Amino acid sequence: MNRNTQHFYVHDGLRGGDRVPRFDLPEGYHAVLWRPSGAELRPPGFERHPFLMWGTMARLGLFAREGYGVFVVRRGRELAHYSCLLPKYQRFPFMGPQDLQIASTHTAPSHRGRGLAKAAVSALIRSHPGVRFWYFASEDNIASLRVIRACGFEFAGAGYRSAPWGVKPLGRFVLDRPASQVDDERA
Repeated sequence: MNRNTQHFYVHDGLRGGDRVPRFDLPEGYHAVLWRPSGAELRPPGFERHPFLMWGTMARLGLFAREGYGVFVVRRGRELAHYSCLLPKYQRFPFMGPQDLQIASTHTAPSHRGRGLAKAAVSALIRSHPGVRFWYFASEDNIASLRVIRACGFEFAGAGYRSAPWGVKPLGRFVLDRPASQVDDERA
């Protein structure tokens, strides 16, 4: 496996968004879809750089459409999981202008194995009927790829993350091999 190889998946809500299996949060967990508002550019308690950058991009209208948000799952006050919802921008040339991407997902180690990622993906797709969703991950991220398949996504192909002059933030994600040219049975 090449660590740089990305596997791209698509859920074409334009062809029937009801194809998503319903996964609910386990008892004791609650979720909210946070969106930037007022001076708040990132969800409370989220210090990582991408959240501030994406919130700023949303405020400046740099995404192809509205829709940026973070699906936040907590148990009590403890952060258990998050999944980001990103509209198209220059890093994702394969996306259409109305498409959304589920990205930067994370489940805290103490909450893994409880179906939180499946519940988040299912909720995001169900709350945006008629939208084409994208998801991609490194080909060796087996757990992530299993979650997305369970949620009804189909393998679209493989590609890579470019890094011009070695600078990843300047790069793009390139889908350069369609599914018909890639054996996806490893994940």
